[in-house]
Amino acid sequence: MSQKRGVDAPAATAIVTRLEQHGLVERRHDREDRRVVKVYLTDEGRDISNTLVSSVEQFDQTMKRGFSEGDMDRFLAQLQQLIANAAEIGPGQGDRFGLLPKDGM
Repeated sequence: MSQKRGVDAPAATAIVTRLEQHGLVERRHDREDRRVVKVYLTDEGRDISNTLVSSVEQFDQTMKRGFSEGDMDRFLAQLQQLIANAAEIGPGQGDRFGLLPKDGM
């Protein structure tokens, strides 16, 4: 899980522990390989996840209202160019969040 999300293992463990303490996830050992621990949403976690997804989708639709797909594509390309320009300012100042395509634009 941590590798897919770009989070180191100790940080992922801490996040899962906090979510587990709040009753949002539960850990279960894999039936075939007891060394493997899988993380599952609880019913409450699933409800919150569904609410968050719905809220994000609604926010996204609201923010994009009045813009065509082409408008959004141009806007995102311009944002990527701004990030690339900011990267030239100095080390660590531009693409701190990994937003640029890996091929360098």
